[in-house]
Amino acid sequence: MHFMTIISTHSGAFTWKKSTRTAKALLAVVLLLQVGTLELSGFPSLDEIPPYRLSLEEALHLFLQNNSEMLVARASALRLEEETKIGTLWPNPSFEWEQERFDTSSQQFFILNQSILNPLEYSYRRKSSDARSKAVWSTFLEEASALILEMKRRYVEASAAKNRSELLTRVTQTVRRIFEVAKVRTEEGNLGAFELNRLSAEVAAYEEELAQSRLESRIALRELMSFISRSPEDSGKFDTEQQTIILDRLVYKPLDYDTENLISKAIESRGLLASLHATSLAEELRFKAEKASRFPELSLRGGLTGEPTLTSNLSPYLGLSIGIPIWDQKAPQIQAASRALQESEAGLVAANRRVNLDVLAAYDEVESYRSRIEKISSLFLINSDSLLPDAAILYGEGKITLLEFLDAAAAAKEAKLLELRLLHGHTLSHFKLDRAVGVLPSELKSDGE
Repeated sequence: MHFMTIISTHSGAFTWKKSTRTAKALLAVVLLLQVGTLELSGFPSLDEIPPYRLSLEEALHLFLQNNSEMLVARASALRLEEETKIGTLWPNPSFEWEQERFDTSSQQFFILNQSILNPLEYSYRRKSSDARSKAVWSTFLEEASALILEMKRRYVEASAAKNRSELLTRVTQTVRRIFEVAKVRTEEGNLGAFELNRLSAEVAAYEEELAQSRLESRIALRELMSFISRSPEDSGKFDTEQQTIILDRLVYKPLDYDTENLISKAIESRGLLASLHATSLAEELRFKAEKASRFPELSLRGGLTGEPTLTSNLSPYLGLSIGIPIWDQKAPQIQAASRALQESEAGLVAANRRVNLDVLAAYDEVESYRSRIEKISSLFLINSDSLLPDAAILYGEGKITLLEFLDAAAAAKEAKLLELRLLHGHTLSHFKLDRAVGVLPSELKSDGE
């Protein structure tokens, strides 16, 4: 009686004069479809080791702390920052001791030498060094932004691959159940051998696609873990058969700002532009410093002189050395600095154009995915979740043929995969837009302060 009550809920015109074996097989299909649909839920976790939930925020934090490419870029930036200070410090003084011997006496000298820098030239070179230091750090932020985008891409790829694997698991499970029902029907003479062989080939194709998706999911997860871990040993410790890594799900989030605000923010925040602005300023100051260096070089000499035995009668000694710019008037240095300034200014103009195009291209990509998601999902994929369960029930009731069920299963699978691709593309396009605009984690901003 309990069996008849459950089946009557889903049956309709099905003929109940089938064998108990067929009824049990159909009941298994119905119960399966009652429990699960094509929603993208996760694999059941193992009881021995609880799943490890790795959010995007935590992955980003681990990346900033552990990624070797990021550590190399940061160390290189710190080194270059120190190198910008070379040549901006006052020269060290030098000490000389001399003794001259004569026939009846001797003379000794205690001399201290100090080069005197041109104050105007020195000021320009110090300011140019500060600007170069800022350019170095801004260049690092631009490199870090590209690496962060790569990390986010790997995270999205791993999440999407996991979702694809889960989706294909559910589709394959449903097709397996239908295959079991078809075998029973074939044994009872209600289904031909051709139809069963046709279904068997489809099951094999689904099994292969599922196996490939699981392989791609493991590879994508390993690629992500290797990018956020300090060593290969760390990257593999989560990617095991005993523990499941749970990533954030892809969620549709439409934009709410316009391109003008994005371009303004990019001009203010993009590391590329900040680096070239600072470089241009540094070249301008170097040009001024080279022009100021045409003034004669000065060197001050001072000390004491006297006979070695009469130390109490040492006399002060003072001298001034003035360079005469006859042969070297700094013309090549000034010309080279002028060319470098022109080059940096031209590069800044080109970079401004490039950043504008980057922002517009990224924004167009986001808007394209938004339009596709809102149009396709709202108009054509509304009932895609129920397509496969409905097809399985209709096939179980004998209202559609096996080929019709297979067509419906393929359509349901492609519909959900399309939905995943759109979410994947939309999420990644958001991250590309962040990169184009110059959005950076607070951890990086605080490092540069």
